[in-house]
Order: sequence, then structure tokens, then C-alpha cells
Amino acid sequence: MATAPGQWAEVAFFKLCYADFDAGTDASRLFESYRIASETRSGQHPSVTFVHVTTPLTTVQGGLKGRLKSLGGSARWGELENVKRNRYNELLRDRYAGIEPLFDLARLEAKGDSASFWHDG
Repeated sequence: MATAPGQWAEVAFFKLCYADFDAGTDASRLFESYRIASETRSGQHPSVTFVHVTTPLTTVQGGLKGRLKSLGGSARWGELENVKRNRYNELLRDRYAGIEPLFDLARLEAKGDSASFWHDG
């Protein structure tokens, strides 16, 4: 946005990738950094409508390795990461839904096969 697109863009999508999260991510801290960056960008480009986008969840590790991890009491790849992504998405929805444009990519993708993700409950 600091170059040419910031001069002529009318709409810009602002999102994090699923790869920006790992099992140790502090979702609240990451959201706060996002919020500050979002406000900064909006101030720098007041004529641009920024659309907040939730972060998609990923599939949880399957196969033999995933099953062995579960049996051994370890988290399969994707379980803890999805918990962090979901928490971040909740913060994004709480802050922006109904106030600023929000595209809920995570919810849209989650409805694909009507499957749900559960963690500890």
C-alpha cells in the first residue's frame, strides 16, 4: 500500500495467513498488533476501504502419524494451531463485525462439509 496501489485502490483485503500461527502463538497479542497495523493503514489511506478477513483453519494431521500422536497423548499438527487461529478470529469478529467490513473466510470454509472442529470438549 505504500506504493502505487495505495494511490488508486478503493478496496483492500487485510488478512493473516494460516501459516502465521503456530502452537505457541499468543492470539490476543497478535490481534493487538493487527489492530494497530489496521488503524495505521486506514489513517494513511483514508480513501481505501479495508476489509478484515478471518484466518482459515487447516485440516488436522491424519494418517498413521496423526493417530500415533493422539494415542500417545500428543497434539496432532493443526489441533493447537487451529485453537489459536480460532481465538484470533473470535477477536477479529468481536472487534469489527457490524462496524467495519469483515469477510469471514474461516466460517465460509468451515461450512464446506458441515464438519466441526472440537478441542477439549
